[in-house]
Amino acid sequence: MAWTDAIKLVMIDTVFTSTQFVALFTTASNLDPATRTNYSVTNEASGTGYSAGGIAIAGRTSKIENNKAVATHNDLDYGIVTINFQYGEWYDPSASDRSVAIVDYGPQTISGVDLTFTVPAFTSAAGLARIA
Repeated sequence: MAWTDAIKLVMIDTVFTSTQFVALFTTASNLDPATRTNYSVTNEASGTGYSAGGIAIAGRTSKIENNKAVATHNDLDYGIVTINFQYGEWYDPSASDRSVAIVDYGPQTISGVDLTFTVPAFTSAAGLARIA
């Protein structure tokens, strides 16, 4: 069986919605994508310039390219922060804070600089999220 491009686009648009946030978590949180189901403030990072709950994803869009559904969004800019963290959690407040994805950045110490995560190119080879 092969998924049609139309259903691939529906699947990626269902998982990666325009209402998601990305929150940062400490090393102690040890977030595991196999067991994490919902966002929780337990072990969420805190620091100067960072707000609990993280930041909203902006500019979310999707397309079909080379028979792959691809989704992306704007770069994530937390502004000037002083913070220690290891994990980023994508979650959806419009779906009972459902956890969508976990990224392990390794232990990070940021001190008084603009924290921005650059999103990969919006292509079928490098896109942030892809369904083949």
